[in-house]
Amino acid sequence: MRKMTIIKSKNIILYEIIGILLLFTIFYFIIVNKVSYAFTNDPNALYDSKINLINKMAVLYGEDNLDLFDEQETVYITVSDLVETGYLIADDDHGNVSDPTSEVKKLNELKIRIAYENGEVSTKILS
Repeated sequence: MRKMTIIKSKNIILYEIIGILLLFTIFYFIIVNKVSYAFTNDPNALYDSKINLINKMAVLYGEDNLDLFDEQETVYITVSDLVETGYLIADDDHGNVSDPTSEVKKLNELKIRIAYENGEVSTKILS
């Protein structure tokens, strides 16, 4: 009889642990969904994220190619140039970088101004 009591108490503890884990899992998914943008497909947030990535890659391109600034302080490139040189990955096999706010529009022809002033590379997307 004593054995049966121990087994029952161990089962209760096991069910309590499973219940607590289940509750924590439910709370986790509710909180992460409300706080995190990881599960949203907001086109404007995706566009801003892609523009930030393009800016960072353009800065990296300028820092890696400082010889471009030997004769001039400003260089103009396009997003296509970043794709061709391997600084950006295209969204399709044709080398296109798509705009998340539009299914047809591509960002390949966006012009980027890269300037080298006072030992620092700065970029600005023109349009």
